Amino acid sequence: MSAFVLAALMTMKDAQALALLHAPAVIAAQARVDETVALARAARGQGLPHAIVNYNQTPQAGPVSGTVLQKLTTYGGQVTIGDLLGRDPAVAQADAVVRGARENEIDAERTERIKVVGLYVDAERTREVEHLRFLMVSSLVEDRRAAQLRYDAGDAPHLDVLRADVELAQARAEFAQAEADERNARSALALETGREDAKIEVEPLNAAGISMPAGVTIETGILFALAHRPEIAAANEDLASERAALRAANLGRLPAITAQAGYTTGVDTALDVHGASANVTLDLPIGGATAAQAAAQQARIDQARARVDAATQAVTLDVTTSITSLQAALGAAQATAAARNEAEQEVSGTELGYRSGASSSLELIDARRAFAEAELNDVVSRATLIEDRAVLNLALGVQP
Repeated sequence: MSAFVLAALMTMKDAQALALLHAPAVIAAQARVDETVALARAARGQGLPHAIVNYNQTPQAGPVSGTVLQKLTTYGGQVTIGDLLGRDPAVAQADAVVRGARENEIDAERTERIKVVGLYVDAERTREVEHLRFLMVSSLVEDRRAAQLRYDAGDAPHLDVLRADVELAQARAEFAQAEADERNARSALALETGREDAKIEVEPLNAAGISMPAGVTIETGILFALAHRPEIAAANEDLASERAALRAANLGRLPAITAQAGYTTGVDTALDVHGASANVTLDLPIGGATAAQAAAQQARIDQARARVDAATQAVTLDVTTSITSLQAALGAAQATAAARNEAEQEVSGTELGYRSGASSSLELIDARRAFAEAELNDVVSRATLIEDRAVLNLALGVQP
């Protein structure tokens, strides 16, 4: 049995918190939020007036003869009416993208938590299986020694010794596999949480008191999840973003008016000049490009609406599966616990019969094999129950 190094107990909640600090998907989602926040700040600056400085120098005929230079410098501001009108849709779109990115970050964390739940429970399960396998080997070593003593004393046939040898060899092979499984499970959890293998000590499997959350049915669970799952909120924000983009695209079909106003000083026809100045430019879009862009944006809205429907279907299936899985796990845990107790009683009775000569070694081996299998099934059932209960919370969208 692999040695357990003394270390601080890592709860499932601890493991999730550590994993969130190292998960690449979560880190990428957080960076995406930072990006969208910066772009939202940029959108708020769209369409606002610009300060301008314009210098113009051109040759012109002199007032009497020859050529003189016209030198004019204008200080003022410029605004494009179309950009100003498009500012509100652009800000609305950027804000929706930010909210969607934040929901996607929450969903990335939820996905990581589900992954860690599986790894943590697997570490718990493989540790208990390894311990059971170790106890089986220890028990069979004693059985083999007892069979040899009974054979030497003439109280049992040599077949009992041979049977004990076969069972012991098989148990040692199963224990070796259990050791490997436990090491691999602990290493996987260590990698995900950023901890060293030797510093990982998980909780024992304790499924006592686990039940279906009060009031949760498939119907109520789906309604709750649709209101709380981050991917639903992210899909709706995506749709809101595309609708805002459509408003901006429709505004792009209007003529663009750029107005400049300021104060001009300089030299014109060799005379100093100064005064207020203004310049207005009207840009009429032709060729149908803006109409095509609006049509393309409408298609993006249709795609976003389809993504909302797809997310709704996925959440519905996820919740349905999680609830039915937990219901099955609750029943299986009860059944395997009962089977384990019955198998334990059978072993006790068979051992008593073997010592009194009423039972054969083959019957004892079969009883102990059945008990070992029942114990392993019980471990697996408890692990499945713990995992399914934790996953159901995440499927419903319950925040940790």
